[in-house]
Amino acid sequence: MKSERRLAAIMFTDIVGYTRLMGSDSDEALALLRRNRSLQKPIVEMHSGKWIKEIGDGILSQFNSAIDAVKCAEQIQKLAGEHLDAQLRIGIHLGDITMEEGDIYGDGVNLASRLESMATPGAIYISGSVAKAIRGNPEIRTEYLGEFELHNVDYPVAVHAVHGEGLPPASAAAKGSLPSNQSRKEQRKIPRKAIYVGAAFLLTIPALFFLKQFNHSNSTSAISSEKSIAVLPFINESANADNQYFCNGIMTGISDHLAKIPDLRVIPRSSIEPFRNNRLSTKAMGDQLNAIYLVDGSVQRIGDQAVISTQLIHAGDEQQIWSERYEVDLSEVLLVQTNITKAVAAQLEMILAPELESRIEQILTDDVQALDYYLQGNEYLFEANSENIVNDRWQDLLKKAEVSFELALQRDSTFAACITGLANVQYVRDVETSVLKDDYLQSVIDLCTKSIRLNPKISDSYLLRSMTHFRRANMTDAEKDLEQALMLNPNSVAALYHKEGFSRFGHTDFVQEVEVLKEIEKRVSSEDDLWRLYDAYFGIFLRVDDIEKAEKYGLKKKSIRKGFSGLYWLYWQQDLLDTALAILQEEIPDENQFKMVALANFYLHQRKLDSALIYYQRWSQMIDEESEDNWLSINDWHRYGQALVLKGETKKGLELLQKQIQVNERKVQLKRTHFSGLAAYYDLAGIHAFMGEKEKAYEWLGKLDAQGGWLKLGLLGLVKIDIQFDNLREDERFQYLIRRVEKASQAARILVDSTLSTDEI
Repeated sequence: MKSERRLAAIMFTDIVGYTRLMGSDSDEALALLRRNRSLQKPIVEMHSGKWIKEIGDGILSQFNSAIDAVKCAEQIQKLAGEHLDAQLRIGIHLGDITMEEGDIYGDGVNLASRLESMATPGAIYISGSVAKAIRGNPEIRTEYLGEFELHNVDYPVAVHAVHGEGLPPASAAAKGSLPSNQSRKEQRKIPRKAIYVGAAFLLTIPALFFLKQFNHSNSTSAISSEKSIAVLPFINESANADNQYFCNGIMTGISDHLAKIPDLRVIPRSSIEPFRNNRLSTKAMGDQLNAIYLVDGSVQRIGDQAVISTQLIHAGDEQQIWSERYEVDLSEVLLVQTNITKAVAAQLEMILAPELESRIEQILTDDVQALDYYLQGNEYLFEANSENIVNDRWQDLLKKAEVSFELALQRDSTFAACITGLANVQYVRDVETSVLKDDYLQSVIDLCTKSIRLNPKISDSYLLRSMTHFRRANMTDAEKDLEQALMLNPNSVAALYHKEGFSRFGHTDFVQEVEVLKEIEKRVSSEDDLWRLYDAYFGIFLRVDDIEKAEKYGLKKKSIRKGFSGLYWLYWQQDLLDTALAILQEEIPDENQFKMVALANFYLHQRKLDSALIYYQRWSQMIDEESEDNWLSINDWHRYGQALVLKGETKKGLELLQKQIQVNERKVQLKRTHFSGLAAYYDLAGIHAFMGEKEKAYEWLGKLDAQGGWLKLGLLGLVKIDIQFDNLREDERFQYLIRRVEKASQAARILVDSTLSTDEI
C-alpha cells in the first residue's frame, strides 16, 4: 500500500444547520445536499482542485495552490448565496498531508475541519500558513482574528477571515474587545488580582475570593467531553432591556441546578460570558467550551408573565435534542427552572437520586418581588466579582447587591439564599481590609450559619463559611464545610479553588493540589479563568523552585492579557534586573500602591536608596490620599524603615520597623497566619535579623519552619537575596537552613513532576 506525503491546501465545507433540517424534513435536507454537491464540484475542478470525498454534509477538497483554494471558496460562497437556501462555512489550511488510495490524512485535514467549525455562517476562515501564501495577491483581502488553541491541535493557530463580496464581517468574538477607559483615580487603585507582597513582596499567591469569576480565549482542553454541558447566555426578548438581570437569573438558575448532578461536568458562567454578544457556530462554541451539549434559550417578561423558550443541542452535529416553551406567571419561574433541569437530565440519561431531585425541586421563595430583588442582587454581585480592580464601580456594585438582598429579606425574612448573598458581599468587601480586627469576618460566619439553619441545601453557604473559618485558622470546621459544599455542588469552581488552597495551606499536599487544578482545567476556558489557572500553576512551580516551568506559565498568563504575571519577581530572583524592571513597567503602566512598593523594594535590594525612598514616600502619600484600607497599607513598612536606616535616618526608620513588628505580632496573636499571613513570621525574622537581633530572628524562622511556610509560600528564592538577612548570611546555622529548604524544594519538585504528564507540563 503506497502512500505519499506532500504540501497541499485543504478546504473543508459544511452546510449550516443541516442536521437540524434532516431531523425536521429529510426529503428537503437530501435535496439540499444534492444541490450543494452539484454546485461545488465544478467550481473545485475549475480551480484545479481535487474533490476528495463527502463526509455527511461536509466536503473535503485538495488544492496545489493556496490562492486557488481561497478563490474557489470565494466563488462557492458567492454562488451558494444565490442558489442555495442555506449558508455554508468554509475552512482552509496549508500543510502536510499523506495521500493514500485516493484519500488524504494528517493534521492538515483536522486543522481545516476545525477552522470550518469555528467560522461564522457564510464565512471563510483560513490559517496563518494560507494567509502567508496569498499575501502577495491584491485580489484577496483578509483580516487577522488572533491565535487560537484548536481541539486536537497542540500549538496555537493564527486564524484569518477572508473579506469579499457577499462574505460576512469577521467574527467579533474572535477579535475580542478593547479595554474600557478608566479615570485617573481608578487607574491608581490596587489590582484585585495582585497578591500580598509583604515579605515575599512580589510572590504570586492565588487569591481565593468567593465566587470571584476571574474571567484564554478560544481554547479547548484535550479531555473527554462526555456528559459535559454549558448553559449559554439566554436572549432577553423583553421590551425593556433592563430585564436582562431577570433573563440572566433564569439562565444561572438552570446552570446551578445542573451543577448539582455529580456525573455531569458543567461549564461555569464566567467561561460562558464571552459568547453573550459574540456568538460563534454551535460547533465552535462546543469545541471552545469543551462541552458536548449546549442549553440555549430566551426569556420574555410581560408584566406578571414570562415566556421562557429553551432547547438542548448536541454541539458536535448541531442537532436539537429537545426543546420546550413555557408561558407562566412569575410565581412559577422557579418551577420552570426545575422542569428544564429535569428534562435535560432525562435527555442525557442522568438518573437523579431522590435526595438530589428534592434539592433541585426546592423553591427558594414564594414571594415574587423578593425573587426579583434576589435576581438583581445576584447580577450586581456577579458584575462586581468580574471587576479586576478595587474601584468606585466595584464598590457601587457591591452596595447595590447588598441593598437588593436586604430588600428581598424585607419581603421574605426566611429567604436563605439572600442571607448567603449578604454574607458573600461582606466577605468580598472585608476579606483583605479587616484582618487585624478581633471580629474579623464574624458577621460572615453568623450570616452563613443562619442561612444553613433555614436551608441546609445551599452549597455557597458552606463554602463561604469554610473560607471564613480558613481565614481565621479554624481548619477543622473549614474542612468539614468544604466537604459539604462540594457534596452539594461538585461543579463549583470556587469550591475547587478553595480545595486547592486548602491542599496548599492546610496540608501542603502538592499531589492533591495538582489533581484539583486538573479538575478545574476541565471546566474553564475564558481568558480570566485560564489566567487564574495558569497563576496557580505558576505558583506551584515557583514554590518548588522550578524556574523554567514557572516562567512557562508566567508567559502563558502574559499572553492572555495584561496584569501582574509574576515574571517580574521571577526575573529579578534570577538577577535579570533590566528584564524584571521592563516587565513591571509593561504590566503595570499606571501608578498605584502596588507598583510603588514593587519599585521601592526593587531599588532597596540594589541598595539604590535614593530611588527606593522616592517610591516608598509616594506609596505612603497614596495611602493618605486614598484613605482606604487594603492589604498593602498594613505591610511593607519595615522595608521603608530599612531603607531609611541604611540612608542614615535611623530614628524614623526604627519607628517604621517597630510599626511593622506590632502589625505582624498582632497577626500572629489573632492567628491571621493563613495565606499571605504566613509571611508575618518571615518578616518578623527579617526585621530582627536586620536589627542584629539574631536569636529572635532564628526564633521566628523556626516558627515559620514549623508552619511549613517555606514550601507554602515559596520563599527559597527570596531568602537567598533578601537584604534583611545579610547579617545572618555567613552563619553556618543560616546556611544549613538554606540547604535544608533546597532539599525540601527538590523533593517537592519531583512529586509535582510525577503528578503531571510531560504534555501537561
